[in-house]
Amino acid sequence: MEKLREEYKDRVIIKTIDIRKQREFASQFPIKATPTLFYFNADGTPFKASDELAKKISYVAYEDKKSGELKFGGSEGVVKYEELKQVIEEMLKNVK
Repeated sequence: MEKLREEYKDRVIIKTIDIRKQREFASQFPIKATPTLFYFNADGTPFKASDELAKKISYVAYEDKKSGELKFGGSEGVVKYEELKQVIEEMLKNVK
């Protein structure tokens, strides 16, 4: 994460939390496994991965049960460095 944080320092924000130390904050998210990564676009909306990328990163969409609206988009489990770069690059393509 540090390498990606440095590489994209002026273009993206990468935050990490320790769910054991920040339980109250972590309780706001549907965390079922560690690590869990959530991806947000620059405007704060949840990132929806392309089908191809979704397969690579084990993308999980957390949708509102009533409206079907995407609430969180992320991945559960370890995601390799190159795959995280692909997530960031795909997100940056969508920045207007």
